[in-house]
Amino acid sequence: MSYRKQRRPAGDVGRTIHNIRRRLDLNQTEFAERLGWLDESICRYELGKLVPSIPRLVQLLRLATKEEQTAILATLEGRGLSSSDAVFLAETFSATAAVSPQAHRQGTSASPSVSDNAPEASA
Repeated sequence: MSYRKQRRPAGDVGRTIHNIRRRLDLNQTEFAERLGWLDESICRYELGKLVPSIPRLVQLLRLATKEEQTAILATLEGRGLSSSDAVFLAETFSATAAVSPQAHRQGTSASPSVSDNAPEASA
């Protein structure tokens, strides 16, 4: 056993971020790149030293499962988002399937992208 104690994510949102990242089979750097965040931020969020902003929490909803969404929405309400807005976000993102690790490795997601619905340009 290592002399360093294994650190566990602190707080519900920290654990949730950690769980999403692990479910997607990404390290902190890969997860940060995917979200367009700094990898130092991921570490601080997971350790509970920092709470993500509302836009970042909303961004996480797209990757979250139903259970993970519950923890994120509770954090959003704690950050001042009204219950009705939280319900709207929950309904909006509940229809969006979480990205599976297999889909991530293949570079696809379970939900269609904007380009999937765009008409093809004619030559």
